[in-house]
Amino acid sequence: MAEGKLTPLGDPAPNAPKWFAAVEMIRLAADKDWLHKATKEISKYWWHKRERRLNLPSYASDGPRLVSGIR
Repeated sequence: MAEGKLTPLGDPAPNAPKWFAAVEMIRLAADKDWLHKATKEISKYWWHKRERRLNLPSYASDGPRLVSGIR
């Protein structure tokens, strides 16, 4: 939604549940190019989110810290 690929019905608050028109979702699901772009955006979002989590500064002086089993 942040990339402008989907628009919710009405004018919901940022923290409110979002509802979408079923007709629009069916139309977009049939559009191969749109699915490709949406999938790339979702992948990019999660890649950046994982990068931020794994690259947190370590304040301990005893070496790298263990995050989710990865050193």
